[in-house]
Amino acid sequence: MGSTVNKVDPFNDGSGVALWQFEGNANDTGGNYNGTWHGTERYDTGKFGQAAKFDGNSAVDVSSYDFSNVKSISSWFNCSVCDDSTWHTILGSKQINQPDNIKVAVYQNRLHTYHNGADQLISNDVISPDVWYYLVINENSNGNYDYYLNSNLIASNLPDNNASLDLYYIGSDNNGGSVNEAFIGLIDQVRIFNRALITDEIAILYNEYKPSKSFTRSNIF
Repeated sequence: MGSTVNKVDPFNDGSGVALWQFEGNANDTGGNYNGTWHGTERYDTGKFGQAAKFDGNSAVDVSSYDFSNVKSISSWFNCSVCDDSTWHTILGSKQINQPDNIKVAVYQNRLHTYHNGADQLISNDVISPDVWYYLVINENSNGNYDYYLNSNLIASNLPDNNASLDLYYIGSDNNGGSVNEAFIGLIDQVRIFNRALITDEIAILYNEYKPSKSFTRSNIF
């Protein structure tokens, strides 16, 4: 396992803002954006060390911080319940009833995003229970978002209307400050960045190894 695992800023350029590793707590590894639990606080074996364990009625709250300038979010997730008719939210935004924020959830074995009052299917890739998946939401040059699963681009330019990644809950949607449509399973290694990641960097985080070469950011978009 590469040395990026425990680094808030894995590319050493100031782009890494926060890292929640869930090693027995909901703290940001950098100490600046510690989360608090709603519901029962639980941890179990994760992708790396431990992970946060969600039961459908719990979430990690990071709503007191301003993440309005976040350009990329990554997370490992492993759902215990993936196939029912309830949204199980991996990442939830500040105010879901505002047109400039989004959430990403597992619904009937597929990844969906919800934005501006509408459900958008991200991909037909099947999400199976008890399997680790790596998710990246990356802002593009239009102010919209590209979605990566296991480092592969699965949807581009979603949603419309210049959405925002101003994170509110990990493991739940925000329903007026209450846990709603929450995740059931494990979430690990949640990262946020103040710039868009390029594909090589997404692959590095998927494989979690130390960068061995320089990348040109002229091809971010």
